[in-house]
Amino acid sequence: MRRLLPDLVPPRVSFGADRLLLGNDGVNAYNGQYHLEQDGYRAFEVASTLVGYFGDDVRVRAVTRAVRAATSDGAFVRTELDGDSLTLTVNGYELRCSRAGSA
Repeated sequence: MRRLLPDLVPPRVSFGADRLLLGNDGVNAYNGQYHLEQDGYRAFEVASTLVGYFGDDVRVRAVTRAVRAATSDGAFVRTELDGDSLTLTVNGYELRCSRAGSA
């Protein structure tokens, strides 16, 4: 079952030309590297902050779990690019991202 994330809690995932992977779910920040594979990427050597979220907003919990899944060591993340929209699919989560500009 896919869990679609609401637009109300925007996650951020960015990919550098130097294979730098950055993510932020609004609670924790992630940084590591990525390796391109057919139809997606695999993250590795990822570190994160360890801030906890103790609220009960299911949208925030869904975003934190999805971004963590998309930046987890060894996880294969399927990608689909359509114009300025990038969809990341991993472990039943689907993150729909829009281009925010160059970093």
